[in-house]
Amino acid sequence: MRQRHSDYMHWAKTQSRARFNLATSGVGSFPLAELPVQPALEINGDSTYGYAHLQGAIAAKCGVDPDCVVAAAGTSMANHLAMAALIDPGDEVLIEHPAYELLVSAALFLGADVKRFPRAEENGYALDTAEIRRVLTPRTKLIVVTNLHNPTSVLAPDAVLRDIGELARSVGAHVLVDESTWTRFTRIRRGRRTGWVRSSS
Repeated sequence: MRQRHSDYMHWAKTQSRARFNLATSGVGSFPLAELPVQPALEINGDSTYGYAHLQGAIAAKCGVDPDCVVAAAGTSMANHLAMAALIDPGDEVLIEHPAYELLVSAALFLGADVKRFPRAEENGYALDTAEIRRVLTPRTKLIVVTNLHNPTSVLAPDAVLRDIGELARSVGAHVLVDESTWTRFTRIRRGRRTGWVRSSS
């Protein structure tokens, strides 16, 4: 049995107790009873393949079929599940550098051959499709980016994300976008959903 450990995640979960914590993206505990309006929230029910009420609500909000929704205990788990569904051991995965450490760890845990492409400081950490093209091969199965970029918060223009999709399509790869702005994603993807996976918290 293989066991892997993420130093970053261990630190973030056990040591990051700052007043203003920028190391984690989780939301602090908040009792429902303290909300000004009580939501109609049912937390019990069949969850054989996910909690149907939650997945239906997410699907309705995003304009997709509920069968296209997978809920996870956080974006890091969602990224792991997406990668597990898309790649096999030995598959080539391209990941930006710098990157959120758990994206790299998840790909390595799944046995991927990880190649990095730079988001250079001198270019304002912008996504550069030429850098992706430089490392792209017929073996590439997945291209992984964050948007807003983690750790710099640089926003990728729609046109650049489209270009990355075309690069992926040219070798039969998928694109995994760990992003925080759903409306931007749906605007560029409307009508062309194959090959893209989006995770968000």
